[in-house]
Amino acid sequence: FQATVRADGSSRFAPGKKWGVFPSMSVGWRVSQEDFWNVSWMNDLKVRYSYGQLGSQNVGDYDWMSLINSYTSYLLNGESKSPVPGQAITEVSNEDISWETLVQHNVGVDMAFLNNQLLVTAEYYHSQSRDCLFRQPILKTVGATGSPYVNSATLSNQGVELQIKWRQNVGKDFSYSVTANLAHNMNKLESLAY
Repeated sequence: FQATVRADGSSRFAPGKKWGVFPSMSVGWRVSQEDFWNVSWMNDLKVRYSYGQLGSQNVGDYDWMSLINSYTSYLLNGESKSPVPGQAITEVSNEDISWETLVQHNVGVDMAFLNNQLLVTAEYYHSQSRDCLFRQPILKTVGATGSPYVNSATLSNQGVELQIKWRQNVGKDFSYSVTANLAHNMNKLESLAY
């Protein structure tokens, strides 16, 4: 059994949103090493499970701050013969943006047969990306050219994988191995809030 906790900080988020805490753990059991194990045709059996979270700061350096640009192209009531200076917000910000979180579960089994010549590994995994950062559409009448990021999407990915390997020594100086892999994966957009 193994467990870890990591705390990540990023200057890409506003004060109070800079830190994320991401735990993970894994556990494995080699059943074939237990005293009750008495299966002659299976040399090894191990089952395992893991769970983990990982954060992503997939935004620009200061996307939580509104940008104010200076211009010299404003004409007041058509009376000015030359443009006058002015300022405008060009990108709308969102101070509440924070970490995206990837949560993953994995279940696996490792088996060996025929004097460890035939190896079989089977895996099932399910991962979910939560609070994905997505640009929120805004009305053109706001007058800004850039829309704000929001933590508004959830994506999932799950699948199974199977690996079968045959390895054999032929004589003293020659050995070979053959591996076959099968996989099935499915991605899904679970939610997207506007």
